[in-house]
Amino acid sequence: MNRSRSARRAGLLVPVAAACLLAASGCASAAGPTADEVVARLGAVPIPTAAAPATPVPAAPGHPQIMAMGGAVAATLPGTGTGTVTALGPQIDLPAGARLPVEQARAAIRVEARTDTGTVALQAGDFTSRDDHGRDIPLDVVGPAAATSDPTRPATLQLAGTFHSGAAQITWRYRGAVVAVWTFTVELD
Repeated sequence: MNRSRSARRAGLLVPVAAACLLAASGCASAAGPTADEVVARLGAVPIPTAAAPATPVPAAPGHPQIMAMGGAVAATLPGTGTGTVTALGPQIDLPAGARLPVEQARAAIRVEARTDTGTVALQAGDFTSRDDHGRDIPLDVVGPAAATSDPTRPATLQLAGTFHSGAAQITWRYRGAVVAVWTFTVELD
């Protein structure tokens, strides 16, 4: 009797093991396309981009926000003003004739402000950047080092740095307190 139970268990395990092997090898792809099918259809494996929230997320000194690049914060700057601030980029500037992959490249980040009340000042010294190894990335100003937005006109600040492939972030401080951190990935391959 024990022998027949063992035989039945073995008889059940063989089809289950075969089904698992088929699924793992991609033969049983009823759940969706295989990786090869996705690459053939799209031309490359897609890199997902975080969707920006429909409305800006509230941020203020002492109540900072961490966002994906492109996300907007509804900034409240005490004694100054309120408005929407967004960081965009990085816009990678590969040298002419560069053969990929490259070790590092210059890239620009654009910060935009639109003011609801008062003014929102963007100053180059209020922004810092780090990579995923905790190394500071020096930022240079492209154009004016400061820009101020009021309800009648937006403001834009351009910053540039030399980035290595991988994750990085840009941090905005107001009077020394963090307001927002935007994270992004630099692809140099």
